[in-house]
Amino acid sequence: DDWDKSAAELYNCQGGTNVQAIISNRFSFIFNLKGPNYVADTACSASLAATHLAKYTLADREIDKIEFHVAIGIHQCFLPWGMEGYGPKMHWARCLTFNDSANGYMRGDGCSGVTLKWGDLPEERDAVWRASRVGQNGRSATMTAPNGIAQEEVITKAVKEAKISPIESCIWNCHGTGTSLGDPIEVGGVRRVQIKEQRQTPLLLLTNKTTTGHLEGGAAMTTIIAAALQVKAATATALCHFRRLNPNLEQSSFDMIITSECVASQFNQNNVHISSFGFGGTNGHAILWGCSKYDMADNQTLFLRKLQKMSPPEVRVNG
Repeated sequence: DDWDKSAAELYNCQGGTNVQAIISNRFSFIFNLKGPNYVADTACSASLAATHLAKYTLADREIDKIEFHVAIGIHQCFLPWGMEGYGPKMHWARCLTFNDSANGYMRGDGCSGVTLKWGDLPEERDAVWRASRVGQNGRSATMTAPNGIAQEEVITKAVKEAKISPIESCIWNCHGTGTSLGDPIEVGGVRRVQIKEQRQTPLLLLTNKTTTGHLEGGAAMTTIIAAALQVKAATATALCHFRRLNPNLEQSSFDMIITSECVASQFNQNNVHISSFGFGGTNGHAILWGCSKYDMADNQTLFLRKLQKMSPPEVRVNG
């Protein structure tokens, strides 16, 4: 805010352009879009919360009929500081999610987005937005402490909205920042949801942050895109940098596999989950569904071909 006031004194327009709402308002101005326009700021769960609101915007088919909604997640680090003295600070420049050496997350830069629209034909979509819910921790041990019960509640509500049972979940994209406290709490919440019924196949567990870093407000959007690709290929992507499991992760009666490499789903249709939890307590969970657009027997071949096309430095065991 101090920088905003200083800029406003020098040049009036500068003060206006530093207002957060202008980030999305400028997009509508340039492309002459007339529908609802807003910035969602719930910290790490912001882009999932924004897409969740888009679902309700599209649901109105009478008064304000909108054909599509563009949801964008963005995070840029312009300054070198911002992590010093903060608990989740990392030491290895990696998100070591689910590892026994997990000690914090690596910040990432990026901008990504998706378009939500109505469509009946399979070729019109990458995946179906089946359900989503957003909730809050309320009063916890501290404002930034993860709340496993609140996370479990928002997941349960999303599963109920999707009209599926927990054991119909196939691939699970965790928030998974790579902190020693957050990872065990999150996996514990997933476990409590899943162990209510006996699974026929293991749940494939992973997080996108070991690939992209933690984009904070834009993190969920990269995971949404990854989840759509997982639906199309019926394959769970790899959890990079995985060496030894964090001993604090509760696994009893929990039939799951942490995917240290790409793993093909056993089904042609998959429910793919996305969790995104803000450090201020705003939790979000979404479920995508769809059919694989490829023959399942060819999934492994497709991934191997992609690896072969990469330059040698990018082809590494476990990322």
